[in-house]
Amino acid sequence: MKICILTSSYPSLKYHEGIFVEELVSYLAKYNNKIYVIAPCCKDEKAIVYQASESICVTKFEYPGYKSRKVDATKKNIPVISTLVFFFKMFFCAYKLIRKEKIELIHCYWIIPSGFIGVLLKIFL
Repeated sequence: MKICILTSSYPSLKYHEGIFVEELVSYLAKYNNKIYVIAPCCKDEKAIVYQASESICVTKFEYPGYKSRKVDATKKNIPVISTLVFFFKMFFCAYKLIRKEKIELIHCYWIIPSGFIGVLLKIFL
């Protein structure tokens, strides 16, 4: 099965946020699933698409303010423009991937932003 995971945190070599997402991805990959993860970049990463393993592909995208993590649920004042760009980037990365790879299942971590984007993807696709 081809599965797309939308998440707002996924570990990199330097940063270990979202370890639980990586554990789920590894578990699903053991059962002959092809997993595609879409997540924002961590502080000093660049936008990148890479094969984490034979059955796991990770897409990281940049958005304004990602270096300082301005779009963060713990902050009181979330910048509107950074948040909107975050939503659009995740949506269009997922949209292109789902169409290209014929994704069968979308798994969204958190209601906002991923769950909302998942609902929009269902409507458009």
